[in-house]
Amino acid sequence: FWCPIQYVKEETDESVLVVNSTGAEYTDSSLVRYGLSINERIFEAVKNYEDKPKIVFVPSVEQAESLARATGSAFVCATTPKKERKQIISDFKAGRINTVFNVNVLSVGFDYPELEVIIDACPTMSLARHYQKVGRLTRPHPNKSVGIVVDLSGNTDKFGRVEDIELRKIGTTYHIFSGEKQLSGVYFGDIIAKQPRQYTPKTFHDMEI
Repeated sequence: FWCPIQYVKEETDESVLVVNSTGAEYTDSSLVRYGLSINERIFEAVKNYEDKPKIVFVPSVEQAESLARATGSAFVCATTPKKERKQIISDFKAGRINTVFNVNVLSVGFDYPELEVIIDACPTMSLARHYQKVGRLTRPHPNKSVGIVVDLSGNTDKFGRVEDIELRKIGTTYHIFSGEKQLSGVYFGDIIAKQPRQYTPKTFHDMEI
């Protein structure tokens, strides 16, 4: 029921990223710095897939606007007027626009089976966010043989392929795994540091994803 996914992983340098005070995500300012540090690589990735419909996930509105202007594309964000956003999505689905730069908008509930590429330039510590982004590609379509994830964020290395994610019961609770890598039931910041600290979530929704 899923379109096959191809992952194109590029080397990343996450040294500029800073974990926020909750320990559950990176700070907005460090994400902006990261995005700007790979600006040229984002531009090149867009050009490499210029003939395919694609969504590009970037950290900031300023970067999205700048790249959209440089590539003759469009961008959407939380402050994009509803009428304008509707027109952009309509033009995208009709093929009049083949690239949309996105800042925290088209990750959940956006249905476009013909979508062939996502370019992920926005690192996250949230499995849910990563899963939602890649999920835009999984819808099958007769004219699409494969969905391509161009990973400029390092998220695939953190979480693995979405196809490999599964729930396993350990004792009385369920935990999320990607292959043999446990993604919930431990504080994810500690997974990155390779010093796991166990905790017991009260419910499935309390798991660190």
